[in-house]
Amino acid sequence: MNNIPTLSIVIPAYNEEKRIEKTIDTLLDKAHELKIKEILIVDDGSVDKTSKIVLAKVHKTIDIKLIQLGMNQGKGKALREGVIHATGEYIGCFDADLSAAIDSIPHAITMLENDADLVIGTRVTPQGTDLRKTQPLRRRYAGKLFSLLQKIIVGVPYNDTQCPFKIFTKNAAQTIFPNLVIRRWSIDVELLALAEKNNFKITELSIVWQHVDDSKVNLGPKILINVISELLKIRHNINKL
Repeated sequence: MNNIPTLSIVIPAYNEEKRIEKTIDTLLDKAHELKIKEILIVDDGSVDKTSKIVLAKVHKTIDIKLIQLGMNQGKGKALREGVIHATGEYIGCFDADLSAAIDSIPHAITMLENDADLVIGTRVTPQGTDLRKTQPLRRRYAGKLFSLLQKIIVGVPYNDTQCPFKIFTKNAAQTIFPNLVIRRWSIDVELLALAEKNNFKITELSIVWQHVDDSKVNLGPKILINVISELLKIRHNINKL
């Protein structure tokens, strides 16, 4: 048993008091099966009871760690802090709603054991069905616009960079995350661009995914400007390497 690679799960959380307990319970129920060593919840400056709920979820065998950021700094910053503190041989990043099914983890681990350095989920099935069609129309158009912008500006060759299912080897994670600078949603593009720059092998995996309401994403002209600024920053930083 000691030779079986362990898994750390990192989850950024911002005002997630309504669903973080259910998320932790779901992970605990699957912990033995998935060889989960620890669950790291990064509280990104929440002003609700997220931290109190996490602290109450003490477990005898699975280490539940709470990392608190003093103020809301964005998904990118939260993921970076969580991954840097993770100790598992494999490190998985998921959203707090677990919209990306953790049942796909064993398939990802198999890919990592077969020389992949990073497995990224895609919400397009092998039959070509795009599961993102269950999202509200506004979210779908925003996603398509983001995908177009990142391909023009950064050029990462993946259609679903924002899928909330990513699992790394420890070596890949420790190489990539300390060098990330983007603090918000474009973090996914930055980490993929940096992974490619370091010649890590990236493998895509079709996953089970279901849209969850109560999204924390705010869309508008200001966000669009911020996204373009982030993507330009990513391109500039990658080109310097």
